[in-house]
Amino acid sequence: MFPKLFVTDLDGTALGGGYKPYARFPDHFSEFLDYLHDNGCQWAINTTWDVDGQWDLVELSSVKSKPVFFMAEFGLRLAKYTSKGAELLQPYVETMEKQLKKVQKEAMYPLVNDICSKFRPELMHFYGHLFSFNVIPEEREEFNKYLSECYSNVDELNVNAHDGRVGVYPKFMHKGLALAEAIKILSIDPEDVMIAGDETADIDMMRPNLAHLAVCPENAAEKVKSHVIAMNGQVGVGLSSHGIIDAFEKLVGKCD
Repeated sequence: MFPKLFVTDLDGTALGGGYKPYARFPDHFSEFLDYLHDNGCQWAINTTWDVDGQWDLVELSSVKSKPVFFMAEFGLRLAKYTSKGAELLQPYVETMEKQLKKVQKEAMYPLVNDICSKFRPELMHFYGHLFSFNVIPEEREEFNKYLSECYSNVDELNVNAHDGRVGVYPKFMHKGLALAEAIKILSIDPEDVMIAGDETADIDMMRPNLAHLAVCPENAAEKVKSHVIAMNGQVGVGLSSHGIIDAFEKLVGKCD
């Protein structure tokens, strides 16, 4: 069951559990990644972070081996490591960005303009592919009602609204997209791929056509834990990186 490719999420998976600085792998997780590499298993990152942020994290960490791929922003970008920075892989990125521009024009920009023209933000971020908006408390009730009436079902967008907050991103984007391309490039079978994640977005990497092995830490969402168990994977004891390593050792064997 020893994998040939280990793919890890960052927030709550490789990072978290109180280890600081947050912008680097904990040393014990760096040692774990090097252990994988030394035993013939390549590793990669698949997260919502952008590519440059992932490259910086690796460079700041004590890990000696390097990721075979950076997978970023809900599958929008795929890159490989170089000593001078991450190199985007084409035509994958160009194809994804072309599709994003279409969704931006047809659905994302109209939604952003509409919400911003009607409500005042307490906090707001827009990254091109991701829009988040927290309304001021005194407009929360009206905001919740408006979203329910106007944006409960949008063909091209995932609109996740809850108690005065909304997060929006294109439906075509998910973490499994970049992973599918990575597996194709490496010519690796799904039974040789292990996924480590903690949030529901990570389930897109745990599809049977992409990976047959999965682990998660004890802080993972209940839906993720159930999915991992259904895959005959392992839920580890411990938060974030400690839970991942514990799950790996129980599923595959003790790391020397």
